[in-house]
Amino acid sequence: MAGQIGQAGAQARDAQAQARAEGDAPALVAAVTLLGECQWRAATDRAALFAGLRTLAAGLRVAEQTGEHADAHLLAVLSLTQAAVGSPAKAAQTAGKALGRSSPSSPGQVLALLSLGRVAEAQAAARAGELAAGWWAWAVPGGR
Repeated sequence: MAGQIGQAGAQARDAQAQARAEGDAPALVAAVTLLGECQWRAATDRAALFAGLRTLAAGLRVAEQTGEHADAHLLAVLSLTQAAVGSPAKAAQTAGKALGRSSPSSPGQVLALLSLGRVAEAQAAARAGELAAGWWAWAVPGGR
């Protein structure tokens, strides 16, 4: 599993560089979301989690600069990371924003629900959206 996460992270870094070079803001946000998720999943200490926060903040800045709202998936991963570094109130606020912007049964909705500890709702949404466990099971509370 760690090898897959490392490979996905490397691919996300490549996608991030390509999106920057091409000036493709939506692709850049998607790449940093995936990279932040990989960093969260691979983190073994607080410093690594904070690196993930910095990566995700870059995605927020891109959205801000383009005048767009931050993507629900980005916000959901950010909320999980905020919770992991010990900011539960901020994480809940961010997860609430993610829920407000997410499509039903989307990865953003499922991850936001998990961040809020609403596991049964998240599992039901994942089933309804036919989301493979790889999209969300890693974020189940206590599953790290």
